Amino acid sequence: MTLVLFLNLDALAQQANVVKVANNNELIKALADPNVQTIEITVGGFYDALLFNAAPGALIKKGNRGVDADCIYTIQPTNTCFLGDPTASVVVADATQPPGGGADCPPDDAGVWTVEGKPLGAPDPIFLDPASSETMNFTVAKAGIYELRYSWGAPYNTFVQTSLTFFDTPHVTNLKADSSHVCGNGNEGWITDIIFDYSVPAGATDTTVTWTITGPDAAAALTPANPQLPGTFDFTADECGMYTIEVLVEGGGISCGTADSTINVYFYDQALVNAGPNDTTCGLTYDWQAGFPNYTIPCTNILDVSTLWTTVGTPPGAVVFNGSTGVEVDVCGTYLFAYVVQNGPCAVHDTVEITFYEAPEIIESMEDDEVCELEYTLMPPMFETYGVCGTITTGWALAATPASAGTATFTGNDVEVSACGEYYFVFTVGIEESDGCVNTDTVKVYFYDMPIIDDMQDSTGYCGLEGELFGGYTAACDSGNAPVESWIQISPTSPAVTFSDDLDSVYVQECGTYIFEYRVVNGPCEASEQITMFFFDEPVVDAGPDTSVCGYVYEGLYSEAGFTVDCDTGVGASHRWYANPVDPSIVFDEQNDKVTVLACGFYEFIYEVTNGACVETDTMSVFFYDVPVANAGENDSVCGSNANAPVAGIDVAGYFATLTGSNEAQCVNGGSSSVKWELVADSSDGTVISWSPDQLQDTVDIEVTTCGRYYFMYSVASGDCADTAYVWVNFYNAPVVDAGPDVELCEVYTYIFDPTYTLECANDPLLDSIWSVLTQPYGGNAQFNGHTVTVQECGTYQFLYTVRNGTTDEEYSCNGSDIVYMYVYDKPVVDAGENDSVCVGTPYLLEGSYELDCDNEFPPTVKWTKVSGPGWVMFDPVDADQDDVTIQVDPDSCGTYVFQYKVVNGTCEDSATVSIDFFDQPVFVYDGAYPIPDSVCGYETEPFFLDYEVNCTFPIRSIGVDGEWTTQDGAYIEYAEPERGGVHNMWVASADSCGEYWFKYTVTNGPCSNDTTIKIHFFDAPVPIIVGDTMVYTCSTTEYCAEVDACGDVDYEFTWIVAGGVFAGNGEHTITATCVDVIWDNVREFPKRALNPGGHLTVFAVIPGLDDEACEGFYDMPIYKQYPTLEGQIKYWNLPETYMPTPYATDDYQTIPFDYFYVTLY
Repeated sequence: MTLVLFLNLDALAQQANVVKVANNNELIKALADPNVQTIEITVGGFYDALLFNAAPGALIKKGNRGVDADCIYTIQPTNTCFLGDPTASVVVADATQPPGGGADCPPDDAGVWTVEGKPLGAPDPIFLDPASSETMNFTVAKAGIYELRYSWGAPYNTFVQTSLTFFDTPHVTNLKADSSHVCGNGNEGWITDIIFDYSVPAGATDTTVTWTITGPDAAAALTPANPQLPGTFDFTADECGMYTIEVLVEGGGISCGTADSTINVYFYDQALVNAGPNDTTCGLTYDWQAGFPNYTIPCTNILDVSTLWTTVGTPPGAVVFNGSTGVEVDVCGTYLFAYVVQNGPCAVHDTVEITFYEAPEIIESMEDDEVCELEYTLMPPMFETYGVCGTITTGWALAATPASAGTATFTGNDVEVSACGEYYFVFTVGIEESDGCVNTDTVKVYFYDMPIIDDMQDSTGYCGLEGELFGGYTAACDSGNAPVESWIQISPTSPAVTFSDDLDSVYVQECGTYIFEYRVVNGPCEASEQITMFFFDEPVVDAGPDTSVCGYVYEGLYSEAGFTVDCDTGVGASHRWYANPVDPSIVFDEQNDKVTVLACGFYEFIYEVTNGACVETDTMSVFFYDVPVANAGENDSVCGSNANAPVAGIDVAGYFATLTGSNEAQCVNGGSSSVKWELVADSSDGTVISWSPDQLQDTVDIEVTTCGRYYFMYSVASGDCADTAYVWVNFYNAPVVDAGPDVELCEVYTYIFDPTYTLECANDPLLDSIWSVLTQPYGGNAQFNGHTVTVQECGTYQFLYTVRNGTTDEEYSCNGSDIVYMYVYDKPVVDAGENDSVCVGTPYLLEGSYELDCDNEFPPTVKWTKVSGPGWVMFDPVDADQDDVTIQVDPDSCGTYVFQYKVVNGTCEDSATVSIDFFDQPVFVYDGAYPIPDSVCGYETEPFFLDYEVNCTFPIRSIGVDGEWTTQDGAYIEYAEPERGGVHNMWVASADSCGEYWFKYTVTNGPCSNDTTIKIHFFDAPVPIIVGDTMVYTCSTTEYCAEVDACGDVDYEFTWIVAGGVFAGNGEHTITATCVDVIWDNVREFPKRALNPGGHLTVFAVIPGLDDEACEGFYDMPIYKQYPTLEGQIKYWNLPETYMPTPYATDDYQTIPFDYFYVTLY
């Protein structure tokens, strides 16, 4: 705070009693001013006004207007440097006449010196002169400020007092680094605290402290830079190295010498250490990996490096470090080693984890072996383990060398190889966690393959006493020694047989059945296979004499043939007939003793007899002649008419048909076959008009005169063989049929048709009619009984009514027909939806649906209509002719509305109704007499009113109108039970803490719901405090701010009232603001220098918008005033001057113009 005073002489007279002067003119004016009592000389020199040779700091005191009659009292101090114990100085007091004389002054040496103040712990000065001597020489034992007073007793009763300063030689009392050896790095820099303190001569001014820093980083500095006062300062540098810090302290005022001190600070850089990657090893020694450990030190301006390997934690066993090359342990396990690099105070380490494993030792090797086939169980060797520092694993594998014959699959100790041959298996025992920490043993096993015997041609027969042997085998692996093969006679054991040397043949002494075994031995593998061989004799055969036959069958073929054999080995000889050449179509039938051919002609048959491997044949010839087969064709029906008939409606000519005959007679024994058509009989009076070209052809066109049935015979002759066939032809008219009109039925499944027809030429009794179903729905199962049809399902039926004239064979009938449709509709099952409730005024979707099996491709029609209801209804779409329609009812007419949904399916229809209850929306009701508060002081509201109305009074409300509150966490609401005759629907809201809370009230009326949310702010009662000075100067301006210690973040409104001053903002005693500036008045109300309340400052805190006296708080602060002591230049204001000149500097040692002087205001 800066206070600028512009004073006039009246103000000076009222306020000043001590002034400073710098020249004689100022001294004259001060002596003449009755309000000035004490004058301090700021500039040494001779002052004519008093004939006073004054030193700076000399005091001139006017008399007390008593008996001294304005006598002038002076005292002059002498400041000096403290040179040790003791140090001498002098002080001079005097009483002298004022300008003009006439004063009653005390005589010389009439007073007494006393010590009024001294440095703490210092002894009193030693007076070297008598205590009454106005000039006092004395010594002191300690530097500092001493207060000496020279007092005159009665009748003068006054004194003069001054301060004498003994300036001490400056001393640097403390200069050190909090840490002189500091560890840092190039990224963050280096920092340490410099602790600095010094002493200077007491009363010295303008002390100068000079710092000098030398080191690698020219930018290294203290913070703040070049500090002048004692304290602790940050010293930072961006480079490592040694730094020298020198400080020089020089005291101001009078110069009593200088002091300096020097310290060194050492900034070391941290090493970047890499102990190497984690690793495992097999064995108990480990050499560090190439290039590890290593470290670098980025900044090398200062180095003091040492390295060290050590263990971390508790190792499993003893550890011996082999210098920087490796490490040796005495037991396996995982060891954590740290490589420490120490550079000065910087110790940085990196760790590496090494796991030591010991491989199990094989103590007994395996023996080689051989085996038959491809599976073998290996016997592992015995081994011994040391320690338990890992998981023991064992396993088998093929050896890399020598190469094995194939691949191998291991299952535990069982092995299966892919091919026979020589294999080398390696047994490995090791530590699972350590690659390569294993021992192995190798065993050789030779796998022989089982010989595979070739196809032995079992059950082979031979004609005679010599047979061929077909021994052979396949063996892929024989270890260089060929397998041994042999033949053995199994049965009969005699007579003995003879095997050829090359084992390709066998010789028997008798025909019969023999069993032989073929054996092959390959190392430990042996294979064998038995075969059966039959030895037969040749049969004697007779086929019988040649012959001929009429037709395709010859009987007696087997009974006339025969054979004989001597040795059939007990199996029996077999015989058969076959044609030469072979013809699969010829059928030999031994059971019926005949042979059948498919074509006539000459055939050669061979009779073959087989006795085992012996086969003999004989031949006979048979001539077959064919029997002709006549075929008159298919019976026929001819539907015809003659437009030129002489009598209308009756045909007498013009009925045409074609007769087609055929025969099979290919072998005619040298002659030729003949054919003939003849009319056998007819059933009408008609006759055959013509045969074209004649009756002796296979195919003949005929014309008859009348309708009816005609019978014809077709005859064929081939040599002595003949055959006949018959056929008939019917000639009819086609009737004209009308099945009747199409029919539509609704769930009627039986209907009687009334068809009609006309016929020009009937041919009873074969004339009939038939109903047939052309199309019908799935499951329709239409059945006719006469003209009555019965169906099982709805749908579209297509029926054909046919009148048949002459035959039931529709393909050739002379029919007339007509189609009629019958549509059977099912009654729709209609669903208008569930009865529902909805808010009136809300569009509602009516959702109709129906189930229908048959619409016969004619979609049903639907229609919604209103059946009942209190108000109007609008449909969307307007025609309401679809399943789903949207309705809107009169919003002022809630109630029950009934709607009909109707579905028409052909001749069937059905409908259903649905009832929709339209509820009205609840409306909230408030009461101004019991309003809902938006804010409240405290954590509970007064009861407030909130209710609702439901205007629709029909019985729907009986299903329940419900109101429910939901609140924010920490907020609560309860129903306030009314007293007798009190107001209902009153509520009380509360909260756990201050702040704004929401309360939501939801009212549900059927499907309608409405809600309202209220927000209430709960406040703490404010307790304000005032932040600002209670001790102030009169006529000063002081800032004060109000604070509130209360729950919540609230913008409080503060109203201030001040007594003993006014507010700077408006010049009034009342103001509204958070912070205020108070201008205190000049009335202290009590005697000078007494500290008693001179005013009051009161602040009131309220919450804006909250009209609740309980949420108001105030704080009253008493104010203690004192007059300010202001020192500065004062200029006399001369009437001719129109402005305030710029004052001169306040340096006591500069020359002050005539019209300026110093003043001290209290």
